[in-house]
Amino acid sequence: MTRFVRKSLVLLTLACVAATQERKIEIYAENNDEGVSIRAPKSPGKDQMWEAAKTESGFWKDSAVIVRHRVDKFTVDVNVSHKDPKQPMSGWLKPVEIAKGRRENFTKKEGDQEPNYKECKVISEDPKAKIALGAGHMHRLKLVDKNGNELEITEYIILSSDTLYVITVAYTKESFTKYFAREGMLILNSIDRAKIIKKKG
Repeated sequence: MTRFVRKSLVLLTLACVAATQERKIEIYAENNDEGVSIRAPKSPGKDQMWEAAKTESGFWKDSAVIVRHRVDKFTVDVNVSHKDPKQPMSGWLKPVEIAKGRRENFTKKEGDQEPNYKECKVISEDPKAKIALGAGHMHRLKLVDKNGNELEITEYIILSSDTLYVITVAYTKESFTKYFAREGMLILNSIDRAKIIKKKG
């Protein structure tokens, strides 16, 4: 490797590090297309370890809003579905039925495509779980992928008027013990409705 190439690689690496350090870490995210907001906990010290974002991927792709830990595996995704207000509320499935369908989909084969998970086990359920956004069905699941790797999630399924909120907290056993009771609950209780701003055009 020539001295010029080596020097260029060092400068490129330093530039990448500087860009990462300069990127502002947001601790609040509001999605005005979906009408939902979320807040990340403020970390003590100089390094902010939690970040909030909208239309980003956490456990799910392109969630309405998310909070994630920047090092450990711990994410909170919020996804929103809106019903046509002209349609009756009876058109919604009950939260317990939605939860059952979601569990089945984790191990369901789609056409020729194998499912991402070979096992979905219910650890616990609560049909009347409460967070600040409201009360709904909660289930805590253990997922095992095709390579035998384990991941756990807790989901809250909340129906509110013409809106369905699905909140997914994904973590490992270690990060659950480390964060769920404190930072996790702060995040869950920060989730709130936000003003929907209709796009012009």
